[in-house]
Amino acid sequence: MLCRSARFFLLLPLLAAVPCAARDLYVHPTLGDERNDGLAAEADGAGPGPVKTIHRAVRYALPGDTVHLAKLDEPYHESPVFHDRICPADKPITLDGHGATITGAERMDLATWENVAPGRYRKVALLPRIDAAIVGRWFFRINGRMQHMGRTSKGPSLPLKKPEELQPEEWTFITDENAFYVQIEPTKSPGDYVIEAPMRSAGVQISGRNENIVIRNLNTQHVYNDGFNIHGYCRGVVFENVSAVECGDDGISAHDDCRIKVDGFTSIGNSTGFCHTNASHSDSNRVLIRDCLGFDVFVLDTGRHTLTNSLVFSSASSSVVVLGPRPDKEGKTPPGTCTLETENTAVVRRGKNTSLRWMRGAVVLMKNSAIVGFDLTVDADVLKLDDSVVGSLAERRNKLTVGAMTKATGAGSLVDVDLTGWPAGSTKPRPAILKFREPFDGSLVAPAEFTGGVDSAMLPKP
Repeated sequence: MLCRSARFFLLLPLLAAVPCAARDLYVHPTLGDERNDGLAAEADGAGPGPVKTIHRAVRYALPGDTVHLAKLDEPYHESPVFHDRICPADKPITLDGHGATITGAERMDLATWENVAPGRYRKVALLPRIDAAIVGRWFFRINGRMQHMGRTSKGPSLPLKKPEELQPEEWTFITDENAFYVQIEPTKSPGDYVIEAPMRSAGVQISGRNENIVIRNLNTQHVYNDGFNIHGYCRGVVFENVSAVECGDDGISAHDDCRIKVDGFTSIGNSTGFCHTNASHSDSNRVLIRDCLGFDVFVLDTGRHTLTNSLVFSSASSSVVVLGPRPDKEGKTPPGTCTLETENTAVVRRGKNTSLRWMRGAVVLMKNSAIVGFDLTVDADVLKLDDSVVGSLAERRNKLTVGAMTKATGAGSLVDVDLTGWPAGSTKPRPAILKFREPFDGSLVAPAEFTGGVDSAMLPKP
């Protein structure tokens, strides 16, 4: 039996009679050639050898194949796309980065921009299309430092400055001109700066109808939208040991009707650690989130999401947000709830934000987990604390307030906060003086007899 899809045969005449055995395809951006078949890690005459781009290898890939990226010091300057790839459960297409990095950033040559004032440079139509959503996610990297101008895609954002108000190493966008402005020190030259812009929207894109895709050992960074962007209908989409760093929106985001599994994910300096919407479901294990701007975790609409063996160091303007179904275009709210289940997971405050609220339509189930350093207001449909802890940080005593409509239970749990509004007749968590382990990760050293809470040995390392 020959492999599926005649359209691939048109692309690969040399492989038209290859049986459906799993193959290894290789990518090397400097040694590869798009005319190669991709079936060898090193070139050996005409035909055998790596291809040059991930795009070409992914298009070559058939069910059961694995695309291998050469790990190089220089990131890959492209975004692989999986669109309408249907594979059997026992023959997924796998993209193995082997620790490689995909970047959206490209260096800007200000000498090619229009110099409109001392140290001020202007560029019209930097991207083919720029709208308010892109500008809301935008940043420049200036000498290795992210410059968001106090703006983030999900969270508080300052208004853009006028060009004449810019200080050195700042930027703005003028909609009527479709132009970006960047300001440097007037006494310096463009060559004194390394200025990069996010010229790609996502690190990895998945769209259409996809079944059984595996992405592993791959890092993404410096795109203006999501590190891993998943749309459409997906089943059996798996991410293993991946990361997203300093992306303009989410580290990883599943939309529409997707089912994804994540085992090993690091999200650092993104607008949102991860965000899943609509009817998408996610199961995430071994997640580390820190230094985010807008949200740490944001799940909404009618999905069911699990988070296990994970650590969130929260410095975002909103930490963990669970939001039920949103009204449709006609103002009607569809039925259903949004559920977040955590197990052996700690959320600990590192930033200025001290408030955390779970709203109507949310179901939050926490087992052997910890929330530390927040004034937590719960108006959710359901709150279940099972062998978990809610604690305060040393500089302030926090509060846990439960709304009258919330079904809450706290069996086997401890709180070191001011507790109000717990429903009558429901098991309350027990008040206790909590002492946390150092270095601080939300796990306890006291009370010694308590067997719940977080097992720090199972958490990812910061």
